[in-house]
Amino acid sequence: MNGIFIAHGPDIKNTGESIGRARIIDLTPTILHMFNLEIPEDMDGKVLMNIFKIDSPIAKRPILYRKITEEEKIKEKLRKLKL
Repeated sequence: MNGIFIAHGPDIKNTGESIGRARIIDLTPTILHMFNLEIPEDMDGKVLMNIFKIDSPIAKRPILYRKITEEEKIKEKLRKLKL
C-alpha cells in the first residue's frame, strides 16, 4: 500500500512537497491529462493536479472526460468473453 511516486519535467512542481493520498490508480488519469487525452468517465482514479506548477499549461487546461456509450460497454464485454 505504500510506495514512492516521482515526477519530473518543466510543468512539474519541484518543491519536494507531499502530494497527499495518491493511489496507483491515479497514475493513468494523470498521464492521460498530461497528454491532453480524454479520460473515460468510468475509469477509477483522479488526476493528481497538485503535482503541476500552478502557471503550467497542464494545470490550466480543463480535465477532459469521455462518456462511454452503452454500445462501447457491450463491445468491450464481448471482446473479453472471446479471450
